[in-house]
Amino acid sequence: MNSAIQARGVIIVIRQCIAYILLKYTPIQFLSKRILLLRAFFLIGYWPNTKNPKTFNEKILHRRAFMSDPRASIIADKWLGRRYIEARGLKDILNEIYYVTSNPDTINFSALPQRFVIKANYASNLNIIVKNKEDLNIDEVVSKCNYWIIEQVNILKRNPEIHYRDIRPLIIIEKYLDSLESQGLLDYKFWCSGGKVLFISVQAVVNGLRVSSMYDKDWNLQPFSTGNKPIGLVNVNKPACLDKMIHIAERLCEGFSFLRVDLYCLNKSKIIFGELTYNPGGGTATFVPRKYDLELGKLLEL
Repeated sequence: MNSAIQARGVIIVIRQCIAYILLKYTPIQFLSKRILLLRAFFLIGYWPNTKNPKTFNEKILHRRAFMSDPRASIIADKWLGRRYIEARGLKDILNEIYYVTSNPDTINFSALPQRFVIKANYASNLNIIVKNKEDLNIDEVVSKCNYWIIEQVNILKRNPEIHYRDIRPLIIIEKYLDSLESQGLLDYKFWCSGGKVLFISVQAVVNGLRVSSMYDKDWNLQPFSTGNKPIGLVNVNKPACLDKMIHIAERLCEGFSFLRVDLYCLNKSKIIFGELTYNPGGGTATFVPRKYDLELGKLLEL
């Protein structure tokens, strides 16, 4: 909680807590569109106009409410999404998978290498990074994975992004990605619209806090960020893989009005796919300064 307050500020964290309570504890029969708009209000700080959207968040909320795309459930699923990558002829950027299951009790830890990553297939923040298998409490890990499978089914039913409700929860165990770069393994998030990369956000750790910076295609630092208060924009070195990553991101976003493509550049040469995000933040992204919510909205054509 303290690190969240440092990175985002007290007011934003309070609003996020209220929004979480609304989504988790409102009886599902009362979880109406108006309640979900109220939740969005607490997250972005203004009442969104989804019928005549102008800001980036409003346009994503509009798409979430009024537009249906059968591809959304596929690309949001970290397991099925791999099929989309393969169909685009980019199988070589997929990370190695060790095991996939809907029953964590079947995981054979003795067959896994010393380092690996465990994650759920339907969310970006459900991960267990294992750097040394000998230090692993297997019972705790299996219990946590079972919670992700069983309990999260109920949470998926509440997800305001309805395409998530069609995802079958799975546990994926994949290769641990190690980087020799001085800044460590960085996650490059390509914000794409109309088949072109608009901006690239990248996260870095500053004084123990994970903050994000935003760049254009030419790697010029932009005067805004998402997800954190302005505690000082952090300049990240231009990745050696940038041109190749832009080419891949634009190949993957073809045919989508908007798509965020997450990639890794491993040791200046190897590109590894991270994930595809149909609605970043679910239409509730925090822009700092806030005016860039509108500026990005001007660039997004639904």
